[in-house]
Amino acid sequence: MNIDKYGVLRIEPISNQENPWFQKYEKFIAFLNKESKILEIGPWNGGFSLYVKEKQELININIHLLDISSSTIELLKKQTETQSFQIHLKDSIEFLSEKKVDKYDLIVMRHVLEHMDKEYISKLIPLLVENLSETWSILIEVPNIGNFPYGFYYSFFDFTHVTYFTFESLAEAFLLNTNSELKIETYNLHFPLEFTGKSIIGILKEIIAKIFIHWSTIFTFLIMKIHGDRIGSWQVYSPFIFCRIKHKNHE
Repeated sequence: MNIDKYGVLRIEPISNQENPWFQKYEKFIAFLNKESKILEIGPWNGGFSLYVKEKQELININIHLLDISSSTIELLKKQTETQSFQIHLKDSIEFLSEKKVDKYDLIVMRHVLEHMDKEYISKLIPLLVENLSETWSILIEVPNIGNFPYGFYYSFFDFTHVTYFTFESLAEAFLLNTNSELKIETYNLHFPLEFTGKSIIGILKEIIAKIFIHWSTIFTFLIMKIHGDRIGSWQVYSPFIFCRIKHKNHE
């Protein structure tokens, strides 16, 4: 597959308008300070790392963006907002296998793991943990194939998706591939309402779409309860799985 063409077709430059979606993550980056180092794997257009940098006043040189798409890397190096970050065109396993003195306080993988096969993920996860500082977090977000119909659709709509996750399988991916003591927390993530620049019809569509997204969570929750599922959390059934992974002793 031509991964460079994928970058050209899918990824657009950062817009001037802040993405309201990023506000959902604010409490998960609060532990970072000016000296913190972060790595985002598969950073898209770099918008999320830019958001983290501005919110926590991080030093540009401490922000690392890693991708295997040369077209994506070219965009990141050309954009004024991201060109002063450390930008790497390299495979994740190869990059993390290099012996580095510095370790990362935060590693971000938003909608990346589903593009990797299980064998690759099993090799990557120990390297993620090895490259983290003592007070670290990993932020992971993937489509939830267990949610019907939205999560199911988002799992399959992209030709490059090769691995599909429920919360349980995502947690197992980490628990089975590292000996570290991990704490895995999951949270609800639903797209916020966004009305800016939309017509009345566009606003109505936005509201109806959000109603159905929340309905899908409730529907999936009820079906699984009837089936006998004992997990008592709505969070496990939303269209997207968002989890924070950290060391058990790190609060």
